[in-house]
Parts: sequence; structure tokens; C-alpha cells
Amino acid sequence: MIQRLQSIYLFVAFVAALLLFFFPMASFLSDMEYYKFYIYGLENMAPEAGNAYIINQWYTVPLIILGVALGFIALVTIFLYKNRLLQIKLIKIDILVNVLLIGLFFLLYMPVVEDAIGVAPEYGREIGIYLPLISLIFLILAHRGIKKDEKIVRAADRIR
Repeated sequence: MIQRLQSIYLFVAFVAALLLFFFPMASFLSDMEYYKFYIYGLENMAPEAGNAYIINQWYTVPLIILGVALGFIALVTIFLYKNRLLQIKLIKIDILVNVLLIGLFFLLYMPVVEDAIGVAPEYGREIGIYLPLISLIFLILAHRGIKKDEKIVRAADRIR
């Protein structure tokens, strides 16, 4: 059924993945410049810069692909409620995509941007940094709920 609690968890994970494209994940504040790192690139927020992108937007294509995949898999998984085993596999893949997104962000992109700008990133001020974590938590909750449903169905089949 679509109205299961796991479907709500998957929908929240989808919304969190969607919001990744609207909120910055990190900000860089120096004496003269102010940058925000979105999933689609690094943006200069200084008024005279005219919102120019500092890093080539093609550089962040892997983040964009992972963000789209994260949301798409979560959305598709909602409607596969009749096939719980496939749902479990897709959620595991989605969790892997989420971990890859977080890993790429912290281990690859942030050190490169920090070296290019010369300023340490500030994470706590931006909402976008929490969205992959929210998505990951709700994917894990959905996985646990679907596994619990599968155990209940298998127990009922054994009784027959």
C-alpha cells in the first residue's frame, strides 16, 4: 500500500534529495569574497560579480548525477510496494548513492574548492549540508520498515 509508513520515509528522502538543488551545501567567506557551493557549482555571491560561477559547472556533474539518482530511486521505490524484495534492493542502492554523494562532497570537492579559493568552508550555516544526512536517515528507516513487513508476510505464509 502506498500509505505505509515506509512510503512516507521514502517520500521525505525524495524531498530531501530534491531540495539539494535549491540550498547551498557550504559557504566560503573571506575578507573580500563570499562563495556558496551548490550541488551544481560554486557561486560567487558578491554583488559586483554578477553571480559568476568560479568552478566550471561540468566539474560538478557527478554530484548532479548522484543527486538526481538519489531522488529518482527514492521516488520509484515508493510505487514498488507490491515487490518488497525489489524495494529492499533499491533502497540499498539508494543508500550507497547517498554515501557516495556525501563522500565525494567531503573528500573530493571541498578540498579542491578550498585550495582554489584559499578559504576554509563553513558547513553549519547552510541547510544543504544536512539534506543528504536527512535522506540517509529516512532511507535507513524505510529499509528497516520494509524488512519488518517482509518478515511479517513470511511468518504468515509459514502459518498457512
